Amino acid sequence: MAIATASSGARRSVLRHAPLLALALAVIAVALLTVGPIGWRAGWWHFRFAFQTLMPWAAYFGIAALGVSVLTLLLGRSRIESRGIAIAIIAFAAGGLVTYGAISASTQPASSAISPRCVPQPAARASLFRSPEGGRLGLASCQRPSMNRQGGG
Repeated sequence: MAIATASSGARRSVLRHAPLLALALAVIAVALLTVGPIGWRAGWWHFRFAFQTLMPWAAYFGIAALGVSVLTLLLGRSRIESRGIAIAIIAFAAGGLVTYGAISASTQPASSAISPRCVPQPAARASLFRSPEGGRLGLASCQRPSMNRQGGG
């Protein structure tokens, strides 16, 4: 009888801390998701590190927060108090939002990095770097027109 009580007490203590673990995973995921682009814009690291390393890790932590919170809500709903249920629901929502945001940010190109005028069309890819006269195109052909036009008007 004492052995069964000790094991159920250990299970209860693990389930009591599971919502906090889910919340900690969700907070780490949110931190990774927000710090990646900020660090890139501030010049702390390269674009590739921000969006190809930190974004997937934010998604992994978000998925882990989703998993732990779902297991907590399914298995420990009757064993944890209402505060634990509320924390697990908040961790589930935050983990889901971070996972969605990290996956969508890492699969789409940054709009500031690619100019719409520079994106090659499928038929024009072969002649992308050649001008009609046969010479190579310079970088000026892909740049946006200047907004500071001088002239009379």
